[in-house]
Amino acid sequence: MIQYNKEAYPNHTPEMFRDVVGLVGRWLEEYSRNSLGNMLKVMLADEEREIAELLGFIAEESEEEEESLVDFMRDKYGWGLFEMKGGSVSDSGVYKYPEDPDLHWIAKVDTSKDDSKIEYSYIYPYAIVALPTEDGYFVTRMD
Repeated sequence: MIQYNKEAYPNHTPEMFRDVVGLVGRWLEEYSRNSLGNMLKVMLADEEREIAELLGFIAEESEEEEESLVDFMRDKYGWGLFEMKGGSVSDSGVYKYPEDPDLHWIAKVDTSKDDSKIEYSYIYPYAIVALPTEDGYFVTRMD
């Protein structure tokens, strides 16, 4: 589910948040649902898993390795993703780049792969998006 940063952007209306987030937010939610389905597979007994698959709550078993969030977003976006290097994302989600003002996230989505560690993807002004990776964040523009 998308969470909007009403504290940093108190004058934004719900419509403004939705317009800024656009398709990127929907794609992040889709990835999040897929990851949730993978967590359900682990938690459910075999019989329960078969019923959940039949009802469409989780994808059927596959031998394929789970696609990374960066690859998933690259495929959805269709234009390739260029990594913006030199900046960093703080624990609270603030994007910092030397000599630029800090950017507070407009929206965030829990894109954790499992329940062992919560990982958020962040959407910032100027179409900047931060996607969690094994070693930090992949930061790009998706406009």
